[in-house]
Amino acid sequence: EDGIRDRGRVTGVQTCALPISKLPETVQAPGGPVSVTLATSVGDGDDSWGTFEQGTRQIRIDSKAPRRHQWWTLYHELVHVALNDAGLDEMMTGEAQEALCNAIAAARVRERFG
Repeated sequence: EDGIRDRGRVTGVQTCALPISKLPETVQAPGGPVSVTLATSVGDGDDSWGTFEQGTRQIRIDSKAPRRHQWWTLYHELVHVALNDAGLDEMMTGEAQEALCNAIAAARVRERFG
């Protein structure tokens, strides 16, 4: 049953019954595999939750972020990977890349978690 009980009657809808699954350790991308790691420090002092490091083909995600944010970050960084692998990152402004990454990550999180 999808409800929260209080003395035998349903009083609310349970929205987090199942834990959100762990992130994969490796994902396949057009240019080859990309490793995914959780780290306590991911950026250069900014407030980002993750980064894609082209040289090592590694996505680093903040281990302190809530699990849902970790998935959002994975999807966001995977768009960066795809843009890089296709050579499109050089054709787009940073602002356009971030807007595209944000839009796709938001759609994927809604698709996966509702």
